[in-house]
Amino acid sequence: MRRPLAVSLCGLNCGLWRNERGINPLVAAGTFSYSTVLSVNTDSPNKAVATRGNQSAPGGRPKRQPVPPRTEKMAFDQDWSNVYPTATVFKPSAVPLPIRMGYPIKRGVAPEKKGNLELVKIPNFLHLTPTAIKKHCAALKDFCTDWPVALDTDEKCEKYFPIEIQSTDYLSAGPSLRNPKARVVTLSVSGYCFSCALFFFSTCHRFL
Repeated sequence: MRRPLAVSLCGLNCGLWRNERGINPLVAAGTFSYSTVLSVNTDSPNKAVATRGNQSAPGGRPKRQPVPPRTEKMAFDQDWSNVYPTATVFKPSAVPLPIRMGYPIKRGVAPEKKGNLELVKIPNFLHLTPTAIKKHCAALKDFCTDWPVALDTDEKCEKYFPIEIQSTDYLSAGPSLRNPKARVVTLSVSGYCFSCALFFFSTCHRFL
């Protein structure tokens, strides 16, 4: 189907037609106009869209193929600390283990790891492997000092370090890692402080 389209342009510098006297009446009147007819062909067939695998997609958009999981590209001797460097949620595409968790469906086996929300809700310790712990200790070793050789017994440690702070961490397989009991901190002072100078005793008393 061909539809006419009229386009009007104003401000032309010359007349497009003249009368018998050679004068353009539109120029004399100070107005300029030009119109033409353009055809817009709407019956042209749709152009072919390049798709992957010669598959057509609605709307002319190419259809994307799913990317294979990372577990299929992993090497057997790879460094696991590079896969899970920090604490994060469970990723089924990065763990090459046939893990299952959840309520068995129709008296069968538990659901697989792909799309399993039960594995995402609970905390995991995939980043705390023995190799990763050794790397962390090696990185912190440069900032630590050697233990004093003179403090070879617990009595000497208690004498020169009378203040002891004790805290407790709780691990649970729940949706939250927070535990109100972990906020309790115990500070204890050894009896050697009472036999020291009065200034040191008063300082410890203020802390308590």
